[in-house]
Amino acid sequence: MSDNSGRLLFPRSANDNDHFEEEGESNDNNDNSSFLGRSRVSFCQNDVEVELARQMSAKVNYYFREKMPEATGFNLFVAGQASLTTSFIYFSTALLSLAERTAGCEDDDDDDECDSKVWGLMKPSSLVIAISTFVSLGSSLMLPIIGAVIDHTSYRKNVGEVTAYMIIALNAVGIAISDATFPYMVAVFILNGYLFAIHSCVANAYLPDLKLNNPEMSRYSSYFNVISYICMLLFLTVVFTFQRGLDLCDVKTSRVAQIVTVPSLIIFWIYPWRYLFTSRPQLQSIPEGRSLRSTGFISAGEMAVLIHTEFPDLRDFIISLMFSSAGVGAILAISTTFMKEQLGMSTMRIAATFFIATFSAGPGALASKYVNERFGPLRSYRLYNVIFAITTLLAVGLLKSEEMWFMIYPFSAIWGFFFGFKGPVDITIYTTIMPHGHESEMMGIKALCVGALTWAPTLLITLMNEYSGVEMNYGLALLSLLFFIAVLVSLRIESYKEAMKHAKNYDREHHRTGIHTDSRSGSLDSFTILNTATRNVQENQQTVDDSSLLIEGTT
Repeated sequence: MSDNSGRLLFPRSANDNDHFEEEGESNDNNDNSSFLGRSRVSFCQNDVEVELARQMSAKVNYYFREKMPEATGFNLFVAGQASLTTSFIYFSTALLSLAERTAGCEDDDDDDECDSKVWGLMKPSSLVIAISTFVSLGSSLMLPIIGAVIDHTSYRKNVGEVTAYMIIALNAVGIAISDATFPYMVAVFILNGYLFAIHSCVANAYLPDLKLNNPEMSRYSSYFNVISYICMLLFLTVVFTFQRGLDLCDVKTSRVAQIVTVPSLIIFWIYPWRYLFTSRPQLQSIPEGRSLRSTGFISAGEMAVLIHTEFPDLRDFIISLMFSSAGVGAILAISTTFMKEQLGMSTMRIAATFFIATFSAGPGALASKYVNERFGPLRSYRLYNVIFAITTLLAVGLLKSEEMWFMIYPFSAIWGFFFGFKGPVDITIYTTIMPHGHESEMMGIKALCVGALTWAPTLLITLMNEYSGVEMNYGLALLSLLFFIAVLVSLRIESYKEAMKHAKNYDREHHRTGIHTDSRSGSLDSFTILNTATRNVQENQQTVDDSSLLIEGTT
């Protein structure tokens, strides 16, 4: 791949080769990685942009010590993502306070939950959970379309860049949160959730271009998570300092959080989408008789059939992951409401809880790498699900009233540790037992399945809160059941090594010629063509070099 002048951009340097040798690898052992994943390419339009991108990428990559611009870009992406997701905590807490004022519950001295309705629709305590349910369900339905845009158009980079600008603009609007703007802020919160789901899907589509072998993916995943949690801690510390020093209420604290978030996103998102996340060509053509919208859903269905028939271990893992992710997602979705309504905690205490959880998540992400190496990713996966299930059951019995609010701290430490533990384990298993050649689609399937059930427990908890009067802590028992189901389904996978071996054998059989033809559209995978062509050039060059040496020896 080259720019308009025909030269290869971001070529591998001598330092990159040294980096490979230090890790005990060679370039020949990375045939499973796509050519674009191993080459530094860009589609800049002129020499000025080319030179600027090269210089800036070299500087940023020096500090992150990564091999590819996309790896550095993803580091910066997760840093910005950390500030955004942390700001959601303060924004949702402010929405709860404004919902109580709107419903007339703020001056209610009764310790029982306020039964007044916001706009005559729902209790204030149900607002944020209902929004989370709505966003989760809607995002799941949109993901096949986003996947089609990623695979069947060349607009992957454009979608990521545009959604980044839109999210930054919405967070700037969020600074105006107040009683007068409350209805508009609810709309901002919902739209922000949808755009973030799209943005994350596009950014994660670059992950398969990094590394596909087990040790490297585990290292990258742990590193990305550690970066994320460090940035969360810094964000929480800054906002907590302002809140404590100025004695701010929930709404004013949310404004401070948004003021910190906007420049953070500008710093961490604009540059990588402009220079580090490179453009991608159209991976597959749209089959005749289909539209872009229908192609996404049909492709997802065809990929699901392939997984079901050819990869039973991957199928069982995806089903297990659906239940596990639904449980973890529900804990995150209801946590703010639970602490404020069930335990009567202030914004400062809620922030301290998230600080503890985030502080614990970093060691969890690091520990996952060593536990994976010692016991294997599949046992690590079952371990964290069992611990989530047990601790959630204990929370049902202990976190009953406002007098027990302080007990949330040890639970947040445990949940935070294993939330950090979860990410690297999940991505390591998934990327090492999945078929290659459809990486973007496979990551889309993962995102779709992870979000497929996330809305269900939050919806059920919302209905319990609205109509049955059941205390929210009993809803945690439902989440514990989800984790146990995840463990039971994972037991159907007899051997992680055999699952990896099956995926490699499948790849070897279906990529024997070096070029993969898409069975649905008849198009050639562009990345595989480039990989094959480059490999042939390297082999021909090696033949020429060997011949030259032979001639010199005979003369």
